[in-house]
Amino acid sequence: MMRLLKNSALMLALIVALWLVGSGVAQDEPQPPTATGPVSISSFEPTQILNTDARTLSVFGANFASSTTIRVVGVGILSTSFINSSSLTASLPANLPPGGYTIQVVDATRGTATAGIPLTIFGPTPTPFPISTFQPPTFQPGQPTLIIRNFSADPEAIAPGESVALTFEVVNVGSRPAEGITILLGEGSFTPALGQASVTIPTINPGGTFNLSLTVSAAASAEPGPATIPIVLTFRDFEGEQFTSNATLSVTILDIEEASQVTITGYSIEPDPVDPGQPALLRVDVTNSGNLTATRALLRVAGENSILLAGERGDSLPLGDIPAGETVTAELPMIVNASAEPGPKSQAIALTFFQNDELQEVNSNITIRVANPTSALLLLEAYSTGEDVLKPGDQFTLTLALANVGDAPASNALITFGTVTSTGGVGGTPDPNSGGSTTTDGIPGNAFAPLGSGNTIFIGTIAAGGALDVEQAFIVNGTVRSGIYNLPITVRYRTAAGTTAQENLQASVVVVAPPRLQPTLLNPLPEVANVGETIPLTLELVNNGAATVDLTRVVISVNNGEIVEGAEQELSPLRTERSATIDVIVLPSEEGTFAVTFEVFYQDDLANERNLELVFETEAVIPPPMPEFTPPPDFFPTDPTPEPEDDLLSRLLLGFLGLGS
Repeated sequence: MMRLLKNSALMLALIVALWLVGSGVAQDEPQPPTATGPVSISSFEPTQILNTDARTLSVFGANFASSTTIRVVGVGILSTSFINSSSLTASLPANLPPGGYTIQVVDATRGTATAGIPLTIFGPTPTPFPISTFQPPTFQPGQPTLIIRNFSADPEAIAPGESVALTFEVVNVGSRPAEGITILLGEGSFTPALGQASVTIPTINPGGTFNLSLTVSAAASAEPGPATIPIVLTFRDFEGEQFTSNATLSVTILDIEEASQVTITGYSIEPDPVDPGQPALLRVDVTNSGNLTATRALLRVAGENSILLAGERGDSLPLGDIPAGETVTAELPMIVNASAEPGPKSQAIALTFFQNDELQEVNSNITIRVANPTSALLLLEAYSTGEDVLKPGDQFTLTLALANVGDAPASNALITFGTVTSTGGVGGTPDPNSGGSTTTDGIPGNAFAPLGSGNTIFIGTIAAGGALDVEQAFIVNGTVRSGIYNLPITVRYRTAAGTTAQENLQASVVVVAPPRLQPTLLNPLPEVANVGETIPLTLELVNNGAATVDLTRVVISVNNGEIVEGAEQELSPLRTERSATIDVIVLPSEEGTFAVTFEVFYQDDLANERNLELVFETEAVIPPPMPEFTPPPDFFPTDPTPEPEDDLLSRLLLGFLGLGS
């Protein structure tokens, strides 16, 4: 009995302990940690359903709380069950429209998170009857359907011919993605602007949208009032089936009064500035900025005290019809008034045209700049004789570079090598109408004479800012002395005003007469010189000129030999009809041509050191060898050499023994 009671007590204690454990009274159940940070979605299921089903939506993520709810964009917030910090569930209502829906989780303190993919809801797919064979269900039943919504126009009202920017949203309300979408402007009173004939946009999934802007221009003949803009959308599904959808947008066309407005919008004239009495080319840009064509337009350059006079085509130019918004350019050759004063001057231009058969006239003015009186200015920029120093009797070519640095051309120019003196005219040159005279003198001192032509050459026109190269052959007078000679160059030309002008230029030419020294080798080189034998040489210099030659030194060098004595020697000035001798000893060292060079240095009349080079040559050979010495034969006999005694005794002993004699 006691054992039975004890077992019953133990059983009762075990039952109480199990109840306490099960009810959480015996020990505290560990609570989940409080979520921190923003909510996030990692996935949800299912991702695709039919709208005939009422399904439970499960959303998985992080940092969920009991206050976190599930929202289906376009449907609303669903009744949400909190499972844990990473799981939520909610019931989806049935009969939702087909399309793509965005899934979000919303928490008042932890923010909002959006799923990366949409929930796709499909409509019911009818089952064909009767069913003859089993047909697998399609992956996405239905088709893509595109519509346009949220349309706006900027500006909302335009004039005929103006452009409007259309902004709208393309929405796929179908059940399949729309691929290869092209937006086209339909036929009507509007044309694509800025070359934007069509727009291609990327694929739009069911329920997706794409914002688009399209610019179109209204026709000039568009009727005032509300105007429709047809839009054509072409697209296909993933099976390649093509679809077309049409939409209509609208804009208001303003009632604008039609009128032509013709004005001068630009002009230019060549040259600029213009020269009085000279031709000029006038260009004028005429623009019709109105909205009506200006017919039979005419431009006329006229007015009191006009700067521009009628040229070869008169002073008027027909422009024809100028459509609205168009610009035409008129070119008219004119003549500048010879009495025009320098500076900016106003020139009147009249524009006439017809507007609805009524003559209209617009008077405008342009500014013409008249140049100050111009003149040519010729400079001798450079010249060359081809040689730094010339000698009497040398022939050379004089090259001249003439430049006109003035602001007018030098026409019909003549070059005279020599001085030109004249009376009357401009700048010392006679005017043909003044009766003046011209005298041409030769080159002073007759130092140079032209070859191949006279001393006057026609060179034509040198433009303002232009340049011209001239060549003339000359010969130096053989009797001139050393010095720097001026070669006068006279240029005569006709000015822009029709008068004649003259420029006096000159070139400096250096002439150095070499000394008249007569060299003589008093003991000339032999025709053949032996290698290794010294040769004494004496060079005599005789001054046959009329002036003292300022000799300074002589440097002697040899080729294929050596200088034994006298390689460099100092010299003294050599007076006229006097002589000087130079002694040197040379030695050929190798076989071949043997040359001796005398470089005689002197100072010319311009105090510059120059040299006179004299070369003497001969042939060096190796001399023949000396003959060998052979002594004469000895005719006197010599005493026989006595035999040694030892030898005689040996022979006697051998004879005794019978071994020899």
